[in-house]
Amino acid sequence: MIEFLPWVAELTELRDMDDLELALAGVVVKAAQATQLRLLRFGRTGESGVQAYIILPRVSPGASAGQGACGPSESVRTEMHPEYRLCLDKREHLARLNSKAGSCIHLFPVYGSRDIDSLLEVTTPTPLAGNQLNNVLMLLRIHRNLVGMLAASDRDELTGLWNRRTFNDSFSRLVGPIGDENVNNQRQLRHRRRKEYKSANVHLAVIDIDFFKRINDQFGHPYGDEVLVLLSRLMQSNFRENDRIYRFGGEEFVITLPDTDFQDAEMALERFRAQVEEFQFSQVGRVTVSIGFTSLVSGDSGPAAFGRADQALYVAKHSGRNQVQWYELLVANGTLAAAENKNDQELELF
Repeated sequence: MIEFLPWVAELTELRDMDDLELALAGVVVKAAQATQLRLLRFGRTGESGVQAYIILPRVSPGASAGQGACGPSESVRTEMHPEYRLCLDKREHLARLNSKAGSCIHLFPVYGSRDIDSLLEVTTPTPLAGNQLNNVLMLLRIHRNLVGMLAASDRDELTGLWNRRTFNDSFSRLVGPIGDENVNNQRQLRHRRRKEYKSANVHLAVIDIDFFKRINDQFGHPYGDEVLVLLSRLMQSNFRENDRIYRFGGEEFVITLPDTDFQDAEMALERFRAQVEEFQFSQVGRVTVSIGFTSLVSGDSGPAAFGRADQALYVAKHSGRNQVQWYELLVANGTLAAAENKNDQELELF
């Protein structure tokens, strides 16, 4: 196990969940001497099959842990085999000999921030020896502990959504520069692949619950918290897996929508607004939301994009609430003046 300590040290440096999963996959390939590894993620309730989110061939000696990986934009759907379900139900490692290929397929449950949310499918020439299996299980235990610590610091305690503190870092990964060329080879690879698959069409939305103070005053804060939790669940079920949802505090939420043109972004946000309006919140009854959103541009900053979307939200609030407003359209029709190109210091949110 001692030869893997450098890789373990790198795992503990990472704060991004995608980076952490990719690094974990790479070191498991080396620890198991695997010929192939796939990280399988499960879709939302009602969706069939699983997504092969990371696929690694065998890593040659001296190569980086991420070499050969496919990223989120390349993920492929595969069938939900009975073995996958059995591994999830048992919540433990399973192994199966592949008589045709003369290899062994291992399944390991992988924990997310709250529970098991994916599986590692590891193919090896022969069944894992005792030390190899223990090493892989130990690496998965380390990964679980790291995920738990990240969730505690990066997630909102009430809703489980990303918190405001994580916004700037993830935003820069979405549209910002890739970074210093002097970083180590593994991190270069992950960032290079991110750049390769960045979307030219990204939107940011600010969502605010209408008359939320009235809810707290009339029904009490416990029912207000229930509204926040239920609304968060509606967001998670309504938006895609790669859409990032943040609770910024109080009744305000932010969503980033990659790979989406403005018509699709508006359609998704309008669909969510209507779903909230139709939802029956226990005790409280009808609740509505107002939404402002903006199109991101190359070199955009999180504070600047948030500021534009917030201006559109302001228009929505003062035009009757319970509606979606697009900043760029409001500028085009003269309702809003175009924001000046201020630097990040002037727009600092934190």
